[in-house]
Amino acid sequence: MTEERKQTEEMEATDHDEKEEKKESSFDALHYLKATLTWIWKHTSAVLTIVAIVGAFMLGLSNSGNECGHDHSGHHEDAASDEAGQRHTCAMHPQIQQDGPGICPICNMELVPVKEDGPPVGPREVALSETSRKLAEVATTEVVRKAVEVEIRMVGKVDYDETRVKTIAARLDGRIERLHADFTGKVVAAGDPLVDLYSPALFVAQKELLLALESQPMGDPEVGSIQSVVLTAAREKLRLWGLSEEQIEAIEARGKANETLTISAPIGGTIVSKQAQEGIYVKEGSPLLTVADLSVVWVQLDAYESDLVWLRTGQKVKLTTESSPGVELEGAIRFIEPFVSPRTRTAKVRVEVPNPGGHLKPEMFTRARVAVPIEEANGTFQAAASVVHTCTMHPEVRTGGPGKCPVCAMDLVPLAGHGDHGKAGTLPLVIPASAAMKTGKRAVAYVETERDNAKVYEGRTITLGPRAGDYFVVKTGVKEGELVVTNGNFKIDAALQILAKPSMMSMPSENIVEAVPPAFRTALASIYDAYFITWDALKDDNDVAAIKGFAAMVSALDKLDSSSLSSGQHQEWSKLAQILKDSSTKGQMSGDILTLRKHFEPLSNAALAIERTYGHVGDKPYYEMYCPMAFDNRGAAWLQESDQLLNPYFGESMLRCGETRETFAPGSGRTPELKPAGGGAHDHHDH
Repeated sequence: MTEERKQTEEMEATDHDEKEEKKESSFDALHYLKATLTWIWKHTSAVLTIVAIVGAFMLGLSNSGNECGHDHSGHHEDAASDEAGQRHTCAMHPQIQQDGPGICPICNMELVPVKEDGPPVGPREVALSETSRKLAEVATTEVVRKAVEVEIRMVGKVDYDETRVKTIAARLDGRIERLHADFTGKVVAAGDPLVDLYSPALFVAQKELLLALESQPMGDPEVGSIQSVVLTAAREKLRLWGLSEEQIEAIEARGKANETLTISAPIGGTIVSKQAQEGIYVKEGSPLLTVADLSVVWVQLDAYESDLVWLRTGQKVKLTTESSPGVELEGAIRFIEPFVSPRTRTAKVRVEVPNPGGHLKPEMFTRARVAVPIEEANGTFQAAASVVHTCTMHPEVRTGGPGKCPVCAMDLVPLAGHGDHGKAGTLPLVIPASAAMKTGKRAVAYVETERDNAKVYEGRTITLGPRAGDYFVVKTGVKEGELVVTNGNFKIDAALQILAKPSMMSMPSENIVEAVPPAFRTALASIYDAYFITWDALKDDNDVAAIKGFAAMVSALDKLDSSSLSSGQHQEWSKLAQILKDSSTKGQMSGDILTLRKHFEPLSNAALAIERTYGHVGDKPYYEMYCPMAFDNRGAAWLQESDQLLNPYFGESMLRCGETRETFAPGSGRTPELKPAGGGAHDHHDH
């Protein structure tokens, strides 16, 4: 080996050793730093105590080294005396407070005096500077008495106006020679011919009329009187069999009897039922046709028990249908049933709607909303009083004041019952909905006052009435003219929490969870069954079965008995039931699988809410599944009986797309058991 090669190898070995030493040194430094940080993390309180001691020591040195050389022991004693009477708290745990200094029982840090800048404030108050208010974006609104409206939403179906439906029946035995109204749905006008009826008895009666006319004597008054009676009787006989005066006069003028009787339409409208057929024999009283005038229709709405207090006859109702999107029709409430269904806890509300364009057709589903002005009277809230007048002979006539009936010209009288008239009240006291911070049954609002040229915010417990659009009616807690915080109130509440003062979150909750009646939880089985029918059909891409599932849900809702629920529970159930019914009603009218899946989403959300609120019976758990890719990656959830994930939003195309979110044990669904279930993983192949 040459000398140059040996030197080269020795140099390479030296470089390698130096690199290893640097590597080990670097590793040791990192290891030491990690160990140091770990020790500091585990002994945070000790480190903070050491820092506090060092700081106190340095402060003592600076005080002892002053140039004046004066003895400040008296000042120290005065400061200690001041601190002893001052409120102290922990900087890390502000809920710890006591009179005088001490040590935090949680982190062992020394308590510090509570500094309160600005004017003195109460236990539920906080003062904010102008800068703090700007940072918190605080906005206020004056508490006022204002005319507001409660919006009531209902669903229902179009029906015939029973006062505008006529049935045409045979007034004598005979045979139908010709049927002018030969199909159901034909539109006829009043006086149009409907049926030509041949009757031997009618032919004989016409002959009797003509003979009575021919037998009229010219001179003898006594005989003339008898013949006149016979003639009058012959005319009356034909009149009772349905012939009009014009038809009778035509027979007399013609001098010849007709073999058939033409029955005309008594009203204009649509043929909605047809029992007659050409060539058949009919008996006296046999129904032939039914004519309905659809220029005015009824809409039968379902009003929940909790909404009946706001509804009055005469109120205007806005209606929409799926067949005419964007078109809003208007009607008026004409009758409210005086009883509530024990199964659905709803009452029928009849709305009379003009229908000149024929947009509304019988059996069509509708959605309705009623804007009800409210007022305060004797400490309670009610629909604004109004006096509705009606006709005693024609109760369908309703007006907002006195007048004459357009049908019989009788004087209209005030309508009694159904709360149509009463003592007027005052406008309600309202605050914007954003000002109320609700926690269960309790609500808190922050009121702004000015003290010593500073803004002070006081938290108050308020009692809310009904919500009216963007406002809440307030029963107690605030006064007219006061300023409530509508923006930044959560930041003010957080400031109170930091100061360990009573806040929205720290006050005792008044919300009491009521036990779900076992009878109602058992009755919910039919709702879950109908829901799972729809889910099973959609996962199999079966649109026909899915429509049947939606129909089963509507039927189950109509039959469900919710009478065992308390008033508060039933109010919550009513909201969920309306979502179920609305979604299922739309699902019944859908024609393709994509639309069915669209209506299945709100149905699923309501079913999950029912599970969490009321639970289910049985010995098997239910599962909440979630697919993040549903509806263009917006995501959607659903409920399953099985722990094997089967996606109803994609069906066979991505059947296993999704994950298991929650597992609900039988019984109350308020405390779901969180655990993974089999088959609940993402299937990336389907993605």
